[in-house]
Amino acid sequence: MNTCLDVVGLQASTNGRSCDNHAVCGQEVGLKEDMVITFHGVPTVINGRHGRGIGVFLMQNEKKTCCVGFLPKAMAKKEAELEGVRARIVQLMSADKTETPIASDRELHYRNLGSCRVKCITPWNTKKGKKRSAKPDNQEEPKQENNTTTTLKKSKLN
Repeated sequence: MNTCLDVVGLQASTNGRSCDNHAVCGQEVGLKEDMVITFHGVPTVINGRHGRGIGVFLMQNEKKTCCVGFLPKAMAKKEAELEGVRARIVQLMSADKTETPIASDRELHYRNLGSCRVKCITPWNTKKGKKRSAKPDNQEEPKQENNTTTTLKKSKLN
């Protein structure tokens, strides 16, 4: 759950990164460190080619709002694992050496039309987009019946 990922395209308006309220959502919503975002798979068009990407959406009052960027193209194959996962912005990249002292981070910002680093705060999904369970498949599960708790074992169907 301590996975850090780079978000790119914060200063672009293509592929849904604009809305009725913002020409460029990633630039205009006032992104700051500690803001919460969520990942969702979305259709994209890059250089005239249609595909899938993982959009990065700002969370406000527990609701998904503006698409502020995307995870890099190489992450698109992880769409099911990242669907609905939430992360917190830990670093906003900038062209300014005082704000972003590491040259490779400034290069990431230039090359990708703005970028930030996020840290996942909810677990990645496993097995075809299903949320990871805190208990193993064979663990006993309590069941409430008539104000008493009984324990039932999960059984596999053959």
